[in-house]
Amino acid sequence: ANAKAPVAKVDDSADIGVATWNILADGLALGEFMTNGGDEVCCWYNRGLKIASGIHALLSSNVAIVATQENGHPYWILEEIKKKKPSVRMKFMVKGNNAPKFYASRLCKYLTNEAKYSKGDKSAFKNDDDKPDL
Repeated sequence: ANAKAPVAKVDDSADIGVATWNILADGLALGEFMTNGGDEVCCWYNRGLKIASGIHALLSSNVAIVATQENGHPYWILEEIKKKKPSVRMKFMVKGNNAPKFYASRLCKYLTNEAKYSKGDKSAFKNDDDKPDL
């Protein structure tokens, strides 16, 4: 009647390193952040190899699992890492595509400011250089 459930022994020496990294999806990266190097540092062709190299460095340390968020290039990153670490594997989940909502929101913001700007309201864009190219 007073039987105790078995208790699993935990091996404290069996640590596993886990890291997480919000890579910043392309559609969310441009025109939204103040960066030291400007928008060009947010472009994938400028940051893709740096991200792959960073993940490779994590996996070469004590990190066994790297979870990424906003990863618009999972297969490209995987192939880059596999060049140096062929044993790497990937598991992923795809979130529903909400990009059209973001694009529509940005377009609406642009068109609203463009209409104000066209009517002579110079507060819409601080200067012509702030006017985004669509």
